[in-house]
Amino acid sequence: TQQKTKELRSLTSVARSHLTSLQRILDCLEALDDTRFCSSQCSVYIPGDGAENEGRRTGLFDPIPDTPDGDSSDAAQVPADRVLECLEIDDRSTRGVPSVMQSRASSGNSEGSCNVSLDDPYNDNRADSVSSSTVGQSPTSSSSGCSQKHTPRSQGTSKASKSTSPSDAYLNLLLQSKYSSVSVKRHFRRSGPNCPFGAFVFLEKEYLSGTPFAIAVLHGDIELMRLLVDHHADPNSTYSFGAGLSGVEVVFPALTSPVVSGSMVLTKAVVELRADVHRRASNGATFIWQAAYSGHTEVLAFFLELGVDFEFRARYQDDLNITYTPLHMATKFGNAGPVDLLVEKKACHDVQSENSETALTEAILVNFEHGTFELTKVLCADLAAASSQRAGLKPQMADRRDRLKRAFNDSLEKLFAGKNPAIILAFAKGMVTVPAVVEMLTKEQFLSFLTAPLATPLIVLRGTFSKQRIQYIRNGKRVLVRGVFHKPVDGRQLDNYLTVGEGFHHSKISYYYNKKMQLPDDMFETIEDLCPQSPRSRNDSFMSVSFWMCSMDFVHRDSDVLQALLDGDVECFKHWCVRAIVHEMWKNVYVNVLLEKANNATTVTLWTVLNLSLWMHEYTNSPPFGDYTEVVLETLLILMLALSCWDFTLELLEFFGNYGIGKMRRVFSEMDIYLDVARVLVSGVVNVQLLVFTDIDHIMFRLALGVVMFMRWTRMIYSLRNQETLGTAIMSILSSMMTCLPFVIVLFSFICGVWNLYLAFGILNPADSLSVVWRMIVLGDIDLWEMDGLEGVLSSAKYDGTYYLIRVFMVMGTFFFGLSLMNVFIAILAEAYIQAEEKKWKRFYRQRALIANCDVLQKHGAIAICRIVRRSA
Repeated sequence: TQQKTKELRSLTSVARSHLTSLQRILDCLEALDDTRFCSSQCSVYIPGDGAENEGRRTGLFDPIPDTPDGDSSDAAQVPADRVLECLEIDDRSTRGVPSVMQSRASSGNSEGSCNVSLDDPYNDNRADSVSSSTVGQSPTSSSSGCSQKHTPRSQGTSKASKSTSPSDAYLNLLLQSKYSSVSVKRHFRRSGPNCPFGAFVFLEKEYLSGTPFAIAVLHGDIELMRLLVDHHADPNSTYSFGAGLSGVEVVFPALTSPVVSGSMVLTKAVVELRADVHRRASNGATFIWQAAYSGHTEVLAFFLELGVDFEFRARYQDDLNITYTPLHMATKFGNAGPVDLLVEKKACHDVQSENSETALTEAILVNFEHGTFELTKVLCADLAAASSQRAGLKPQMADRRDRLKRAFNDSLEKLFAGKNPAIILAFAKGMVTVPAVVEMLTKEQFLSFLTAPLATPLIVLRGTFSKQRIQYIRNGKRVLVRGVFHKPVDGRQLDNYLTVGEGFHHSKISYYYNKKMQLPDDMFETIEDLCPQSPRSRNDSFMSVSFWMCSMDFVHRDSDVLQALLDGDVECFKHWCVRAIVHEMWKNVYVNVLLEKANNATTVTLWTVLNLSLWMHEYTNSPPFGDYTEVVLETLLILMLALSCWDFTLELLEFFGNYGIGKMRRVFSEMDIYLDVARVLVSGVVNVQLLVFTDIDHIMFRLALGVVMFMRWTRMIYSLRNQETLGTAIMSILSSMMTCLPFVIVLFSFICGVWNLYLAFGILNPADSLSVVWRMIVLGDIDLWEMDGLEGVLSSAKYDGTYYLIRVFMVMGTFFFGLSLMNVFIAILAEAYIQAEEKKWKRFYRQRALIANCDVLQKHGAIAICRIVRRSA
């Protein structure tokens, strides 16, 4: 009895050590948050003294129903050493087990049993049970199994046919949303940790192949990944699927999944498991290529720090005949962050793909504004560096300069072919950061930027001017030019003060200064003319100024540039760079402008003298010039006809000039052109009438003469618009009057309505009715007797119904249509004039540009007429 008691105590101690190991395993599973391997799935019994069902539970788990006697379908009896092997219990937990345990176990005469049942519901919905027999009763006397079943929602399924092979069961287990590490370990003991899988579906995406570790990465299960790697799984294992539009199979390393999804935590976890960061997919894509493709900046920066190659080209999945660099892919898919990182790392931007596209042209084609700006800036900087004098001394830089120049020209060609205003603006912003590249633009390229919409013309024009520091050596002294002496300028005009002149390139002045050589006399005179360094009169004052140099010599002389500015918005004329161009062109046409003013003054004087002479001859019956009246009048008419012919010639030259440059649409869209043509034609008709016919008393002739006089005086005022003193005021007045045109239309409609209302009373005729209504509404002039039609004589019928209707009509008309409308008109006119004053300098410089452009067009017209004559001859 004592010996049996000792054996029982020894067996109890061994069982408790086993239970301690089992509890440690369960704690690990709970730490992995594997909720399916719950405590109700395992029960441990320590038998009693042999009585049936008198065993007690250890208290480690919640009680579960006992398994019926003799039911061993859910709990297969296996040796104790097999249980320890499956549960991976340390050998130290079995130390101290007496040999009698082994002998009793082998003989089968046990006085108690310890049954351990583990249920894995995810292995083909079958429970795998493990039992250990110790000294005690027969194994059939007490047994325990897990009968709980659980069917979770699946995240993926195997596409293979139903099979009981271990690999298919292993794949189905891994594709579940939840699984136990014990079941996973049991499967890769059977199939291996790197078992290749066939086609399967995961998260509604079809995969053609995979491995356990790749599926664990797809799940994002870091603990399972570590478990697999601890049991010799390859962290560089792969998966594949049909990629691109053609669905070609591409094999990717397992690390690709977190890189594409942008999971930084999962990416670092896979790298920490010794995954090769330099591994590439079957199409040659590195992880930097994949990060640039998917647009994850943080992941891309991580691999850049690890030294992964960022220039390696890979085949594009939509077209395997084309290979792209990571910078190509970042721009092609509009990923701003990766573009910035790769540009910062000096990634090569001028590499062409098989379809002759660089990263910049890709950005232009996909309308990627940020990429266009950044890559243009880098391309221009490299082009300027390769084209510098220092680089020119190196023969190896010639090929690079030519290649960059071709890339720049190709980019411009595709830029303007796309006609996207936002992309053209982004390109212009990047280009003007390098003034040396702006100087390389051809005239056609420069004009293409000037005719672009948005703010592109201003940006490019501003880029042609570079701020310079003027310093030179004169008479053995160093001189730094800081300002100019000039005549006093009105404070209102100070912002518009410009001094523009032609001179030498700034590099020549800097050359003499750096060589410590005295500045030549011709260059010194140019500087003095542009910015005098000493007062020329007592009233001259000193003003600090900034000096800017235009790097393109044709800008200030080319008519196409001026025409492009005129075709743009008037707002561009508020910038000093545009005003400098207009100012320089104005100096070239200043003499012609003076001749035009003299022509207008002479013409209006002659027409006025003619008009007064006709009046004196008609109403005084005395010749205005005595005996020479007829000669004087004929001379006046001949001069006026000659001047009209000259005006007609100028208009004709301007017409052919527009035809020569292909701007005929402007001829039919400008109101000024119609007015000038009408003035010339009417003046010619009146001249012919006075010379040929003697009947000058006809009403149509008088009307035509009055129209000519009005248009001539209007033209005289309009010709003064180019003067700084009168021109700005004239443009403000004319602009405010044109702004009130909608109000005039409303006023006219009300006047017509009130006129018809008064006309319906039948008191006056239509002409007199309109005169009465106009004076009442516009002038406030009211004569009730005239409105009653009584002509100042009281009538006995003045108190009839019409009498009261006229008074009501007068009150309503003067208040609602007279007083109200006229005050609204004054308010609108005042507001329009204030706005016109704010824009007067813009309109003033635009008018100067128009006058200069007319002079240029006349020259083009003369050339076009000469060509036509030569062809006809």
